[in-house]
Amino acid sequence: MQQLAAALSSIQAGLFTLIAFLFVLSIVVVVHELGHFLVARWCGVKVDAFAMGFGREIYGWHDSKGTRWRINWIPLGGYVKFMDDANGASMPSEELIARMTPEERAVSFHAKALWKRAAVIFAGPLANFLLAIALFASLYMIIGAPVFPATVEALVANSPAARAGLKAGDKIVSIDGIAVVEMADLNKALTQIAETKPGQPVEIRYQRGGTPAGTQLVPDVKVAANTLSGGSARYGDIGLTFLPRIGDVVPHGPADRAGLRDGDVIIDLDRTPIGNFVELQQFVSAHPGQSMEVAFRRAGEIQRLTMTTDSAQITEPDGSKKTVGRLGIMNTPAIAEYRRYAPVKAVTMGVQDSYFVIAQSLSALKRMVTSGENANQLGGPLQIADVAGRAAKKGFDKLVWIAALVSLSVGLFNLFPIPPLDGGHLLFYGAEAVRGKPLSENAKEVGFRMGFALILMLVFLVMWNDRIVLRGWMGG
Repeated sequence: MQQLAAALSSIQAGLFTLIAFLFVLSIVVVVHELGHFLVARWCGVKVDAFAMGFGREIYGWHDSKGTRWRINWIPLGGYVKFMDDANGASMPSEELIARMTPEERAVSFHAKALWKRAAVIFAGPLANFLLAIALFASLYMIIGAPVFPATVEALVANSPAARAGLKAGDKIVSIDGIAVVEMADLNKALTQIAETKPGQPVEIRYQRGGTPAGTQLVPDVKVAANTLSGGSARYGDIGLTFLPRIGDVVPHGPADRAGLRDGDVIIDLDRTPIGNFVELQQFVSAHPGQSMEVAFRRAGEIQRLTMTTDSAQITEPDGSKKTVGRLGIMNTPAIAEYRRYAPVKAVTMGVQDSYFVIAQSLSALKRMVTSGENANQLGGPLQIADVAGRAAKKGFDKLVWIAALVSLSVGLFNLFPIPPLDGGHLLFYGAEAVRGKPLSENAKEVGFRMGFALILMLVFLVMWNDRIVLRGWMGG
C-alpha cells in the first residue's frame, strides 16, 4: 500500500508540474506570436494561420479576414504563418512572390517596406517584455511587494553595528539624519553615505524595546560589481545580517538533495554553531565538495542530516580564481507585510524589475563567454517545468512571477542575432538597410544553416543540463 501511495503521489506531482509548465509556456508563446500577428495585421499583412501548438489540428476556425486559428495536438509552442512564407523560418518563396498578382503583393509580408517587416518581427519579443511588465505590475497591485522592516535580526561579529552596541531586535529609525522605515531605506542611505562621506562617523537612531536610543558608527565601504552599468559600485555596510534561515532552496542543489526545505533554520554545521547567514556562507564557502552534518530547526523541532556541498570556481577582485563551496540555498529576511501599489507605480516597478532581469541575464552571458563561467545555469524545458511546478506549489503568485521571468528570457533569446530567430531576421534587415538591397538568397541560406547549427548546439547543451532535473525526478 505504501508503494502504491508513493506511486500515486509521484504521478500527482508529475501532473501538477506538467500543468504548471504548460500554463507558463502557453501564455508566453501565445503572447509572443500574438505580438507578431497584431503588428502584421496593422501593417496590412495577410496572415494565413495562427497556431497554438504543433502537430495535427484538434480544433480550428477562420476569422473574418481569412486567418485560420488552430489548436494543435502538441502544446509546446506555436507559430504565425504569413501568406508568402515558404517554411517555418519565415523565409520568402521567390517562386510564389513572382506569381503574385498586384493585389496579393499588397498584403505580402516580404513585399512590405523594410520598417514594416522589422516592426512585425520585433513585435514578438516586445510582446514578451510587455507581458512580463504587466505580470509584475499585476502582482504589485493585487498582492503587493514584500516590505522588510528595518529591525536588526542578527549582526556580523566585530562589524560596525556590533561594535557600536546594536543588538538583535533593535528597530532602526534613522541614519545620518535620513529617515528609515524599511531595509530598502537603510540600504539607500548607506549607499549615499559611502559615496558622499566615506570613513566618517554617522549617527544612527534606533528603538530598543520602545525606548529611543542612539550611537555613532563608521560604515564600512565595500565595492561590488554593478550589473546594470557593467562597472563597479561602492556601498556602505554596517554589518547587519539575517538568521541562517532558508528562504528558498535551489532545485537539485546540495540542500535540496539532502532534504532541507524552505523555512528551515540552520543551527550548526559539523557541530560548529552558526549564528547568522554570513557565518553560514563563510563556513560553506570554506568547505567545497565536502560532506558535513547539518543541524537545523523545523517547526520547532531540531533535526540532523548529512549533506555534501557543491564546488564552484569564482573570480576574486584581483582576477585570481578560487574554489568555494555552495549549499544551494537563498536567504529571506522576515517579512512584516506586503505593500500594494497604485497602477502607475506598479508599472514603473515592473519596468525596473524587467530591466534588472535582462541586465543580469546579459551579464551572466558575458561572463560565460569572456570568463568561462559554467553554463550549467542554462536550462531547457525540463528545468522550466521543474521550476514552474515548484513555484505553483508555493502559490499562484509565485507561478505568475516565474511566467514573467520566462517571458523575459524568451523575448531576450529571440533577439539574439542568430537566424532563424527574430534577431537573425532583424540582422538581415539591418544589412539590407545598409546595402540598400536585400542580401542574396545564397547569403541568407548560409546564415540560416549556421544559425540552425548554433541553435542545435544550444539545444544539446540545455538538454545536457536538464539531466540534473531528470535525475532528481527519478530519485537519483
